[in-house]
Amino acid sequence: MKNSNGSTLLALSLTLFATIATICSVRDADACTCITLEAGDGAVVVGRTMEWAAFDVESRVVVIPRGCEFTSPLEGGRSGLSWKVEHGVVGFDFLERRNLIDGMNEQGLVVNGLYHPGYASYPSLDPDKAASSIEVTDVILYLLATCASTEEVRDAIERVTVVATPMEALGGIQPPLHFLVTEPSGKAIVIEFRDEKVRIFDAPLGVLTNAPTYDWHMTNLRNYIGITAVERPAIEVRGREFAPLGHGTGKIGLPGDMTPTSRFVRAAAFSA
Repeated sequence: MKNSNGSTLLALSLTLFATIATICSVRDADACTCITLEAGDGAVVVGRTMEWAAFDVESRVVVIPRGCEFTSPLEGGRSGLSWKVEHGVVGFDFLERRNLIDGMNEQGLVVNGLYHPGYASYPSLDPDKAASSIEVTDVILYLLATCASTEEVRDAIERVTVVATPMEALGGIQPPLHFLVTEPSGKAIVIEFRDEKVRIFDAPLGVLTNAPTYDWHMTNLRNYIGITAVERPAIEVRGREFAPLGHGTGKIGLPGDMTPTSRFVRAAAFSA
């Protein structure tokens, strides 16, 4: 890995993912959370949990060197988009397939895939446009292999049509996914597929969970603008002082349940 900042981000990201995924694998949940933290020296750390209880994803750490060539297999045995690996990639696959659920390239670009049930929708495959179509499960590998920045990702994803083939492991449904893409600087975007169209959002907080949509989550944060890292001072009522019993008073009102909406709020609060 030739980018020193990217290498640091890579080591921290993959180590954090592997540790959290191992811990969370014993829990019965389907709740994934991405969070981005910035250290005092400016180093950026991207981490995510992987609480997936539906089946064993059988993830392996995979390394994909520059020069490899891939073609996205489409529904009905058709061949889709082809690309050549321009940037070496390391990541986690699933179901022992070449598809990645998380990864990073040698430029320090990170892409995380999270479950987005009930909201992700993809266009039907147009056989006449197969050569510019790609399976959603190939998106992470494609972006990491060909892009070095979020701007390049925007261009790359808008040049293709993202489609989805029903997966037997998911009960015969199309994989409902959305993605968080992060540069070594911390600049990030979210990619979603809604109403059969791609939607791209700036992600200044670098956090992502599951349903509903990313823009809804960002609007919902306005319900929690009173949450702060600053401790609340003592108050006086009728001549008597009431002081906090302990630290953390600035976070009073922070939701503590495991719903995607509450996890998004917590991740945003902890990354701020």
